[in-house]
Amino acid sequence: MKPMFKKLKLKNYKKRIINFWSQYRENKMGLLGLFILLFFVFTSVFAEILSPYPIGPRDGDRKAILKPPSSKYLLGTDELGRDMLSLLLQA
Repeated sequence: MKPMFKKLKLKNYKKRIINFWSQYRENKMGLLGLFILLFFVFTSVFAEILSPYPIGPRDGDRKAILKPPSSKYLLGTDELGRDMLSLLLQA
């Protein structure tokens, strides 16, 4: 009896997920929130790959201290010459 019980439970679980997703898809704000959440999860998981410059206590560029945003540093640099975009992604 146990295998049949598991099969019925799994079938019920699949049906509940399909029902939930069909209702969730109709809610535009819910989908927007889901995509924003997935964006943040993606950027946090792949922050090391996405950041243009390495971040560390000695990774700053002494010539680029407190530079404004430019094509090289999209968000500028901090007082140690570190790229602010890289800091933001890895935070």
